[in-house]
Amino acid sequence: AAPAAAPTPAEAAPGAAPEAAAETAPEAAPEPARKKKKRRTAKSAAEARPKRKRARLPMLHARLGRRWMFLAPASARAGAGFAQDWFQRDAEGAFVEAGADIAPGVRYSRGRFQAALPVAVAHRETFGTALRQTDLSAGATTSLELGEAWELAADGRFEQRWRPDWPDPYQPKLDADGQPGALRTTDRFGYTGWLAGLEGRWRPEPVTLTLRGEVAQRVTPVDPAWDAVLNPTHLIPGDVSRWGLQLGARGALLGDALRFRATLRYDDLTHPLADARDARTGLTHGGPGGAPPNPAQHDRRVGLETEWSAPWAAALTRFRLRGGVEHNQDTFEDYDTWTRWHAGAGATVRPWSTLAIALDYDFRWRTYTADGYAEGSGHPALESGSERADTEHQVGGEVSYGLWKRALVPYVAGRWLRSETNFPDYVPYVFPMGVPYRLEWDRTAFRVDAGVRARF
Repeated sequence: AAPAAAPTPAEAAPGAAPEAAAETAPEAAPEPARKKKKRRTAKSAAEARPKRKRARLPMLHARLGRRWMFLAPASARAGAGFAQDWFQRDAEGAFVEAGADIAPGVRYSRGRFQAALPVAVAHRETFGTALRQTDLSAGATTSLELGEAWELAADGRFEQRWRPDWPDPYQPKLDADGQPGALRTTDRFGYTGWLAGLEGRWRPEPVTLTLRGEVAQRVTPVDPAWDAVLNPTHLIPGDVSRWGLQLGARGALLGDALRFRATLRYDDLTHPLADARDARTGLTHGGPGGAPPNPAQHDRRVGLETEWSAPWAAALTRFRLRGGVEHNQDTFEDYDTWTRWHAGAGATVRPWSTLAIALDYDFRWRTYTADGYAEGSGHPALESGSERADTEHQVGGEVSYGLWKRALVPYVAGRWLRSETNFPDYVPYVFPMGVPYRLEWDRTAFRVDAGVRARF
Protein backbone atom coordinates (compact mmCIF):
# COMPACT_ATOMS: atom_id res chain seq x y z
CA ALA A 1 0.00 0.00 0.00
CA ALA A 2 1.13 3.57 -0.72
CA PRO A 3 2.55 5.37 2.31
CA ALA A 4 0.35 7.99 3.89
CA ALA A 5 1.14 11.62 3.10
CA ALA A 6 2.99 13.39 5.88
CA PRO A 7 0.87 15.97 7.68
CA THR A 8 1.64 19.63 7.10
CA PRO A 9 2.68 21.76 10.07
CA ALA A 10 -0.81 23.25 10.13
CA GLU A 11 -2.36 19.82 10.36
CA ALA A 12 -0.02 18.52 13.09
CA ALA A 13 -1.69 17.78 16.41
CA PRO A 14 -1.38 20.37 19.09
CA GLY A 15 1.47 19.61 21.43
CA ALA A 16 3.43 17.67 18.82
CA ALA A 17 7.20 17.96 19.15
CA PRO A 18 8.93 20.59 17.00
CA GLU A 19 11.29 17.97 15.65
CA ALA A 20 8.35 16.25 14.00
CA ALA A 21 7.53 19.36 12.02
CA ALA A 22 11.18 19.84 11.16
CA GLU A 23 11.39 16.38 9.71
CA THR A 24 8.73 17.25 7.16
CA ALA A 25 10.53 20.49 5.89
CA PRO A 26 11.99 20.37 2.35
CA GLU A 27 15.72 20.10 1.93
CA ALA A 28 17.70 23.44 1.79
CA ALA A 29 18.94 24.56 -1.68
CA PRO A 30 22.60 23.92 -2.28
CA GLU A 31 24.99 26.97 -2.11
CA PRO A 32 25.99 28.35 -5.52
CA ALA A 33 29.52 27.63 -6.57
CA ARG A 34 31.92 30.59 -6.12
CA LYS A 35 33.07 32.25 -9.33
CA LYS A 36 36.69 31.67 -9.97
CA LYS A 37 38.74 34.90 -9.84
CA LYS A 38 40.22 35.64 -13.22
CA ARG A 39 43.94 35.66 -13.15
CA ARG A 40 45.38 39.14 -14.02
CA THR A 41 47.91 38.96 -16.80
CA ALA A 42 49.99 41.56 -18.65
CA LYS A 43 47.60 41.28 -21.61
CA SER A 44 44.49 41.92 -19.51
CA ALA A 45 46.17 44.85 -17.77
CA ALA A 46 46.92 46.46 -21.13
CA GLU A 47 43.32 45.97 -22.28
CA ALA A 48 41.87 47.41 -19.03
CA ARG A 49 39.99 50.70 -19.33
CA PRO A 50 42.18 53.59 -18.12
CA LYS A 51 41.02 55.73 -15.23
CA ARG A 52 39.33 58.99 -16.15
CA LYS A 53 41.65 61.89 -15.35
CA ARG A 54 40.28 65.12 -13.90
CA ALA A 55 40.88 68.11 -16.17
CA ARG A 56 43.82 70.19 -15.08
CA LEU A 57 42.80 73.62 -13.81
CA PRO A 58 44.54 76.78 -15.02
CA MET A 59 46.94 78.50 -12.66
CA LEU A 60 45.34 80.49 -9.84
CA HIS A 61 42.15 78.37 -10.08
CA ALA A 62 41.02 75.90 -7.43
CA ARG A 63 37.99 73.86 -6.43
CA LEU A 64 36.29 74.98 -3.22
CA GLY A 65 33.76 72.18 -3.17
CA ARG A 66 31.66 70.01 -5.35
CA ARG A 67 29.90 72.98 -7.00
CA TRP A 68 32.01 76.00 -6.05
CA MET A 69 35.11 77.09 -7.90
CA PHE A 70 37.65 79.82 -7.14
CA LEU A 71 38.77 81.63 -10.30
CA ALA A 72 41.49 84.22 -10.73
CA PRO A 73 42.14 84.81 -14.45
CA ALA A 74 45.20 87.00 -14.74
CA SER A 75 47.32 88.44 -17.51
CA ALA A 76 50.36 90.66 -17.89
CA ARG A 77 52.02 92.47 -20.77
CA ALA A 78 55.17 94.43 -21.42
CA GLY A 79 56.52 96.12 -24.51
CA ALA A 80 58.62 98.89 -26.00
CA GLY A 81 58.39 100.93 -29.16
CA PHE A 82 58.50 104.27 -30.94
CA ALA A 83 55.66 106.71 -31.69
CA GLN A 84 55.26 109.88 -33.67
CA ASP A 85 52.26 112.19 -33.09
CA TRP A 86 50.35 109.18 -31.70
CA PHE A 87 49.88 110.13 -28.05
CA GLN A 88 49.80 113.85 -28.82
CA ARG A 89 50.34 116.12 -31.80
CA ASP A 90 53.90 117.19 -32.58
CA ALA A 91 55.39 114.71 -30.11
CA GLU A 92 57.67 111.81 -30.97
CA GLY A 93 59.93 109.49 -29.07
CA ALA A 94 60.50 106.00 -27.72
CA PHE A 95 58.37 104.46 -24.99
CA VAL A 96 58.12 101.42 -22.73
CA GLU A 97 54.88 100.20 -21.23
CA ALA A 98 53.69 97.41 -18.97
CA GLY A 99 50.44 96.31 -17.40
CA ALA A 100 48.75 93.56 -15.45
CA ASP A 101 45.21 92.60 -14.50
CA ILE A 102 43.54 89.98 -12.34
CA ALA A 103 39.90 89.21 -11.56
CA PRO A 104 39.67 86.97 -8.46
CA GLY A 105 36.20 85.58 -7.90
CA VAL A 106 33.97 82.57 -7.37
CA ARG A 107 31.67 80.55 -9.62
CA TYR A 108 28.82 78.26 -8.63
CA SER A 109 27.80 75.22 -10.65
CA ARG A 110 29.32 76.07 -14.03
CA GLY A 111 28.33 79.70 -14.10
CA ARG A 112 24.86 79.78 -12.56
CA PHE A 113 26.27 82.42 -10.23
CA GLN A 114 29.54 84.31 -10.61
CA ALA A 115 31.20 87.20 -8.79
CA ALA A 116 34.60 88.80 -9.32
CA LEU A 117 36.69 91.79 -8.26
CA PRO A 118 38.76 92.80 -11.32
CA VAL A 119 41.79 95.02 -10.82
CA ALA A 120 44.10 96.40 -13.52
CA VAL A 121 47.17 98.62 -13.57
CA ALA A 122 49.26 99.92 -16.46
CA HIS A 123 52.10 102.40 -16.93
CA ARG A 124 53.81 103.98 -19.91
CA GLU A 125 57.13 105.80 -19.76
CA THR A 126 58.21 107.97 -22.70
CA PHE A 127 61.64 109.18 -23.80
CA GLY A 128 62.22 112.29 -25.89
CA THR A 129 58.86 113.72 -24.84
CA ALA A 130 57.17 113.96 -21.43
CA LEU A 131 54.00 111.91 -21.95
CA ARG A 132 54.10 109.62 -18.93
CA GLN A 133 50.79 107.86 -18.19
CA THR A 134 49.58 105.60 -15.35
CA ASP A 135 46.20 103.83 -15.29
CA LEU A 136 44.49 102.13 -12.38
CA SER A 137 41.04 100.55 -12.31
CA ALA A 138 39.15 98.41 -9.81
CA GLY A 139 35.60 97.13 -9.77
CA ALA A 140 33.14 94.36 -9.10
CA THR A 141 31.06 92.14 -11.38
CA THR A 142 28.35 89.60 -10.69
CA SER A 143 25.91 87.50 -12.73
CA LEU A 144 23.04 85.17 -11.88
CA GLU A 145 21.11 82.71 -14.04
CA LEU A 146 17.37 83.23 -13.62
CA GLY A 147 16.31 80.35 -15.83
CA GLU A 148 17.48 78.14 -18.63
CA ALA A 149 18.08 81.08 -21.02
CA TRP A 150 17.91 84.17 -18.78
CA GLU A 151 20.71 85.90 -16.91
CA LEU A 152 21.04 89.10 -14.89
CA ALA A 153 24.39 90.85 -14.43
CA ALA A 154 25.65 93.95 -12.67
CA ASP A 155 29.04 95.65 -12.60
CA GLY A 156 30.77 98.74 -11.32
CA ARG A 157 34.18 100.23 -11.94
CA PHE A 158 36.38 103.06 -10.67
CA GLU A 159 39.25 104.27 -12.83
CA GLN A 160 42.03 106.80 -12.48
CA ARG A 161 44.32 108.06 -15.25
CA TRP A 162 47.34 110.16 -14.34
CA ARG A 163 49.02 112.26 -17.04
CA PRO A 164 51.26 114.53 -15.00
CA ASP A 165 53.05 117.52 -16.54
CA TRP A 166 52.05 116.90 -20.14
CA PRO A 167 53.06 119.65 -22.60
CA ASP A 168 49.92 121.57 -23.60
CA PRO A 169 49.62 122.65 -27.27
CA TYR A 170 47.12 125.29 -26.12
CA GLN A 171 49.60 126.95 -23.71
CA PRO A 172 52.81 128.03 -25.48
CA LYS A 173 55.38 130.13 -23.70
CA LEU A 174 56.24 133.34 -25.53
CA ASP A 175 59.73 134.12 -26.75
CA ALA A 176 61.31 137.56 -26.38
CA ASP A 177 59.76 138.62 -29.69
CA GLY A 178 56.29 137.57 -28.53
CA GLN A 179 56.13 134.47 -30.72
CA PRO A 180 55.06 131.04 -29.33
CA GLY A 181 57.89 128.83 -28.15
CA ALA A 182 58.10 125.91 -25.70
CA LEU A 183 54.87 124.54 -24.25
CA ARG A 184 53.74 124.89 -20.65
CA THR A 185 52.89 121.69 -18.79
CA THR A 186 49.55 120.68 -17.31
CA ASP A 187 47.78 117.81 -15.53
CA ARG A 188 44.41 118.50 -17.20
CA PHE A 189 44.64 115.58 -19.63
CA GLY A 190 44.14 113.03 -16.82
CA TYR A 191 40.81 112.11 -15.28
CA THR A 192 38.97 110.26 -12.55
CA GLY A 193 35.88 108.28 -13.46
CA TRP A 194 33.37 105.72 -12.35
CA LEU A 195 30.74 103.56 -14.08
CA ALA A 196 27.85 101.36 -12.93
CA GLY A 197 25.84 99.06 -15.16
CA LEU A 198 22.95 96.60 -15.03
CA GLU A 199 22.45 94.07 -17.81
CA GLY A 200 19.88 91.45 -18.73
CA ARG A 201 20.72 88.60 -21.12
CA TRP A 202 18.51 86.23 -23.07
CA ARG A 203 20.11 83.29 -24.86
CA PRO A 204 17.79 81.68 -27.39
CA GLU A 205 20.44 79.54 -29.11
CA PRO A 206 22.40 80.36 -31.20
CA VAL A 207 21.96 84.07 -30.38
CA THR A 208 22.50 86.06 -27.18
CA LEU A 209 20.48 89.27 -26.74
CA THR A 210 21.44 91.85 -24.11
CA LEU A 211 19.82 94.98 -22.70
CA ARG A 212 22.12 97.16 -20.64
CA GLY A 213 21.77 100.40 -18.73
CA GLU A 214 24.73 102.53 -17.62
CA VAL A 215 25.49 105.63 -15.59
CA ALA A 216 28.96 107.15 -15.58
CA GLN A 217 30.86 110.26 -14.68
CA ARG A 218 34.29 111.63 -15.53
CA VAL A 219 36.06 114.49 -13.76
CA THR A 220 39.23 116.14 -15.09
CA PRO A 221 41.75 118.33 -13.25
CA VAL A 222 41.11 122.06 -13.65
CA ASP A 223 44.05 123.89 -15.18
CA PRO A 224 45.05 127.03 -13.24
CA ALA A 225 44.87 129.07 -16.46
CA TRP A 226 41.18 128.31 -17.04
CA ASP A 227 38.79 131.06 -16.00
CA ALA A 228 35.07 130.29 -16.15
CA VAL A 229 34.22 134.02 -16.28
CA LEU A 230 37.03 135.83 -18.06
CA ASN A 231 37.98 133.05 -20.52
CA PRO A 232 35.30 130.33 -20.48
CA THR A 233 36.15 128.78 -23.88
CA HIS A 234 39.90 128.24 -23.27
CA LEU A 235 41.25 125.09 -21.53
CA ILE A 236 37.70 123.92 -20.67
CA PRO A 237 37.73 120.98 -18.22
CA GLY A 238 36.47 117.80 -19.86
CA ASP A 239 33.99 116.86 -17.09
CA VAL A 240 31.03 114.83 -18.37
CA SER A 241 28.09 112.99 -16.83
CA ARG A 242 26.47 110.24 -18.88
CA TRP A 243 23.63 107.77 -18.77
CA GLY A 244 22.78 105.40 -21.56
CA LEU A 245 21.07 102.27 -22.86
CA GLN A 246 22.50 99.52 -25.07
CA LEU A 247 20.75 96.76 -27.00
CA GLY A 248 23.14 94.09 -28.21
CA ALA A 249 23.09 90.82 -30.12
CA ARG A 250 25.84 88.30 -30.77
CA GLY A 251 26.03 84.72 -31.88
CA ALA A 252 26.97 82.30 -34.63
CA LEU A 253 25.10 81.21 -37.74
CA LEU A 254 25.65 78.25 -40.07
CA GLY A 255 27.19 76.30 -37.24
CA ASP A 256 30.23 78.32 -36.23
CA ALA A 257 30.99 79.52 -39.75
CA LEU A 258 29.51 83.01 -39.46
CA ARG A 259 29.89 84.97 -36.23
CA PHE A 260 28.32 88.35 -35.65
CA ARG A 261 27.74 91.04 -33.05
CA ALA A 262 25.76 94.25 -33.16
CA THR A 263 25.20 97.04 -30.61
CA LEU A 264 22.61 99.78 -30.74
CA ARG A 265 23.23 102.43 -28.09
CA TYR A 266 21.80 105.71 -26.83
CA ASP A 267 23.72 108.13 -24.58
CA ASP A 268 22.69 111.32 -22.85
CA LEU A 269 25.73 113.53 -22.05
CA THR A 270 26.01 116.69 -19.97
CA HIS A 271 29.21 118.77 -19.85
CA PRO A 272 28.73 120.79 -16.65
CA LEU A 273 31.72 123.14 -17.11
CA ALA A 274 31.38 123.75 -20.88
CA ASP A 275 28.88 126.37 -22.06
CA ALA A 276 26.72 125.61 -25.08
CA ARG A 277 27.66 127.56 -28.21
CA ASP A 278 25.58 129.64 -30.60
CA ALA A 279 24.97 128.22 -34.04
CA ARG A 280 27.61 129.11 -36.66
CA THR A 281 29.47 131.67 -34.48
CA GLY A 282 30.46 129.46 -31.53
CA LEU A 283 29.84 132.24 -29.00
CA THR A 284 28.91 131.32 -25.42
CA HIS A 285 28.25 134.86 -24.08
CA GLY A 286 30.35 134.00 -21.05
CA GLY A 287 32.32 136.85 -19.53
CA PRO A 288 31.90 139.75 -17.14
CA GLY A 289 28.94 142.01 -17.92
CA GLY A 290 26.69 141.64 -20.92
CA ALA A 291 24.35 138.74 -21.56
CA PRO A 292 24.41 135.72 -19.22
CA PRO A 293 26.28 132.66 -20.54
CA ASN A 294 24.50 129.92 -22.42
CA PRO A 295 23.45 126.81 -20.47
CA ALA A 296 25.80 123.85 -20.06
CA GLN A 297 26.41 121.85 -23.21
CA HIS A 298 24.05 118.90 -23.52
CA ASP A 299 24.27 116.17 -26.19
CA ARG A 300 22.17 113.19 -27.19
CA ARG A 301 24.01 110.47 -29.05
CA VAL A 302 22.78 107.35 -30.84
CA GLY A 303 24.90 104.80 -32.67
CA LEU A 304 24.93 101.38 -34.27
CA GLU A 305 28.04 99.19 -34.64
CA THR A 306 28.20 95.72 -36.25
CA GLU A 307 30.93 93.19 -36.96
CA TRP A 308 30.80 89.96 -38.99
CA SER A 309 33.50 87.32 -39.27
CA ALA A 310 33.79 84.15 -41.34
CA PRO A 311 36.58 81.61 -41.93
CA TRP A 312 38.23 80.49 -45.13
CA ALA A 313 39.44 77.06 -44.13
CA ALA A 314 41.55 76.46 -47.25
CA ALA A 315 43.62 79.57 -46.52
CA LEU A 316 43.60 79.15 -42.71
CA THR A 317 42.15 82.66 -42.51
CA ARG A 318 39.27 84.38 -40.72
CA PHE A 319 37.90 87.56 -42.31
CA ARG A 320 36.20 90.43 -40.47
CA LEU A 321 33.88 93.19 -41.70
CA ARG A 322 32.83 96.14 -39.54
CA GLY A 323 30.45 99.01 -40.04
CA GLY A 324 28.47 101.57 -38.11
CA VAL A 325 27.04 105.04 -37.80
CA GLU A 326 26.90 107.48 -34.88
CA HIS A 327 24.94 110.72 -34.60
CA ASN A 328 25.52 113.43 -32.00
CA GLN A 329 22.77 116.02 -31.43
CA ASP A 330 23.69 119.30 -29.75
CA THR A 331 20.42 120.16 -28.05
CA PHE A 332 21.10 123.93 -27.89
CA GLU A 333 21.59 125.24 -31.44
CA ASP A 334 23.24 122.37 -33.34
CA TYR A 335 26.73 123.91 -33.23
CA ASP A 336 28.28 120.57 -32.21
CA THR A 337 25.87 118.31 -34.12
CA TRP A 338 27.61 115.74 -36.32
CA THR A 339 27.24 112.32 -37.97
CA ARG A 340 30.13 109.86 -38.20
CA TRP A 341 30.24 106.81 -40.50
CA HIS A 342 32.57 103.89 -39.90
CA ALA A 343 33.68 101.01 -42.13
CA GLY A 344 36.44 98.50 -41.59
CA ALA A 345 37.83 95.15 -42.63
CA GLY A 346 40.46 92.76 -41.37
CA ALA A 347 41.83 89.25 -41.52
CA THR A 348 43.78 86.88 -39.27
CA VAL A 349 45.90 84.14 -40.84
CA ARG A 350 47.08 81.15 -38.79
CA PRO A 351 49.61 79.12 -40.82
CA TRP A 352 49.73 76.87 -37.76
CA SER A 353 48.03 76.97 -34.38
CA THR A 354 50.76 78.94 -32.60
CA LEU A 355 51.38 81.68 -35.21
CA ALA A 356 48.88 84.47 -35.94
CA ILE A 357 49.18 87.30 -38.47
CA ALA A 358 46.48 89.99 -38.20
CA LEU A 359 45.82 93.03 -40.38
CA ASP A 360 42.99 95.59 -40.00
CA TYR A 361 41.87 98.77 -41.78
CA ASP A 362 39.30 101.32 -40.56
CA PHE A 363 37.82 104.38 -42.24
CA ARG A 364 35.80 107.10 -40.49
CA TRP A 365 34.04 110.05 -42.06
CA ARG A 366 32.38 112.74 -39.93
CA THR A 367 30.21 115.58 -41.24
CA TYR A 368 28.80 118.56 -39.32
CA THR A 369 25.60 120.48 -39.93
CA ALA A 370 25.62 123.82 -41.72
CA ASP A 371 25.09 125.45 -38.30
CA GLY A 372 28.39 124.08 -37.00
CA TYR A 373 30.63 126.76 -38.53
CA ALA A 374 30.28 129.92 -40.59
CA GLU A 375 32.75 132.34 -42.13
CA GLY A 376 32.66 135.71 -40.40
CA SER A 377 34.48 138.02 -38.01
CA GLY A 378 37.37 136.03 -36.60
CA HIS A 379 36.20 132.94 -38.55
CA PRO A 380 38.21 132.28 -41.73
CA ALA A 381 36.60 130.28 -44.49
CA LEU A 382 36.80 126.49 -44.49
CA GLU A 383 39.69 125.07 -46.50
CA SER A 384 37.24 123.51 -48.97
CA GLY A 385 33.50 123.17 -49.42
CA SER A 386 30.72 124.86 -47.48
CA GLU A 387 30.32 122.31 -44.64
CA ARG A 388 32.92 120.93 -42.30
CA ALA A 389 33.99 117.30 -42.81
CA ASP A 390 36.68 115.12 -41.17
CA THR A 391 38.18 111.88 -42.51
CA GLU A 392 40.39 109.30 -40.82
CA HIS A 393 42.24 106.24 -42.15
CA GLN A 394 43.84 103.77 -39.77
CA VAL A 395 45.83 100.61 -40.51
CA GLY A 396 47.03 98.16 -37.89
CA GLY A 397 48.87 94.87 -37.96
CA GLU A 398 50.36 92.32 -35.57
CA VAL A 399 52.39 89.14 -35.73
CA SER A 400 52.26 86.95 -32.62
CA TYR A 401 53.54 83.51 -31.66
CA GLY A 402 52.08 81.42 -28.84
CA LEU A 403 54.26 79.43 -26.51
CA TRP A 404 53.22 76.86 -23.87
CA LYS A 405 49.61 76.56 -25.11
CA ARG A 406 49.54 80.30 -25.86
CA ALA A 407 50.15 81.16 -22.23
CA LEU A 408 53.09 83.30 -23.38
CA VAL A 409 52.70 85.30 -26.60
CA PRO A 410 55.55 87.43 -28.01
CA TYR A 411 54.31 89.96 -30.59
CA VAL A 412 55.35 92.72 -32.98
CA ALA A 413 52.69 95.34 -33.84
CA GLY A 414 52.31 98.59 -35.70
CA ARG A 415 49.60 101.20 -36.38
CA TRP A 416 49.38 104.08 -38.83
CA LEU A 417 46.83 106.90 -38.84
CA ARG A 418 46.05 109.71 -41.26
CA SER A 419 43.39 112.31 -40.36
CA GLU A 420 42.30 115.28 -42.47
CA THR A 421 39.77 118.06 -42.07
CA ASN A 422 38.75 121.18 -43.97
CA PHE A 423 38.51 123.09 -40.68
CA PRO A 424 41.07 125.93 -40.85
CA ASP A 425 44.32 125.51 -38.92
CA TYR A 426 45.06 127.68 -35.89
CA VAL A 427 47.45 130.53 -36.75
CA PRO A 428 48.99 132.51 -33.84
CA TYR A 429 47.13 135.79 -33.18
CA VAL A 430 45.00 135.34 -36.36
CA PHE A 431 42.67 132.40 -35.75
CA PRO A 432 41.56 132.31 -33.02
CA MET A 433 42.03 136.05 -32.74
CA GLY A 434 44.59 137.18 -30.15
CA VAL A 435 45.60 133.64 -29.18
CA PRO A 436 49.31 132.71 -29.50
CA TYR A 437 49.04 128.97 -30.16
CA ARG A 438 49.43 127.11 -33.44
CA LEU A 439 47.70 123.85 -34.45
CA GLU A 440 47.70 122.00 -37.75
CA TRP A 441 44.64 119.76 -37.77
CA ASP A 442 45.77 117.45 -40.57
CA ARG A 443 48.26 114.92 -39.25
CA THR A 444 49.96 111.61 -39.90
CA ALA A 445 50.77 109.47 -36.85
CA PHE A 446 52.22 106.02 -36.27
CA ARG A 447 53.52 103.71 -33.55
CA VAL A 448 55.47 100.45 -33.63
CA ASP A 449 56.12 98.23 -30.66
CA ALA A 450 57.17 94.74 -29.65
CA GLY A 451 56.62 92.86 -26.44
CA VAL A 452 55.10 89.87 -24.77
CA ARG A 453 51.71 88.98 -23.28
CA ALA A 454 51.18 86.29 -20.66
CA ARG A 455 48.12 84.49 -19.26
CA PHE A 456 47.98 82.72 -15.90
